Amino acid sequence: MCLTLNKRYKKNTAKKDIVVYKVLFKHFTYDIEIDKFDTMFETIYQHSIIKIDEIYESNFTIRNSISSGFPEVHKGLHSYKYIDDAIMEASGWMATTFIAKCIIPKGSEYYVNGKYVPYFGNPSKQYASNKLKYIKIVLDNK
Repeated sequence: MCLTLNKRYKKNTAKKDIVVYKVLFKHFTYDIEIDKFDTMFETIYQHSIIKIDEIYESNFTIRNSISSGFPEVHKGLHSYKYIDDAIMEASGWMATTFIAKCIIPKGSEYYVNGKYVPYFGNPSKQYASNKLKYIKIVLDNK
């Protein structure tokens, strides 16, 4: 997932916690020592394993798109402002997806997309941040 920016983009700093949503897959592991399955969640593009109630950090990588010429955030913690947009993203996957409520913590750095495409009457607002805390699973999108 890449975040397309305006040509005059700027890095922002969160003045307060920002509530966002993220699409996840369920990840199963089996511990042969104790004969038990463990359930975790993973991000849909980078397949990073995440745990609820933990804060994750990332650096940013920004490159110009070859096709559009607009700058894009390729590395960063991507999320959606509106749950409806996360649901729209989740509906495009064949696997069972989950929607997590997250926060971009106060003081974090972030970018906001420059192109707003309307879904469900709302503009599709997306973020790429350097910190993201997973709060809880709010939707099982089977």
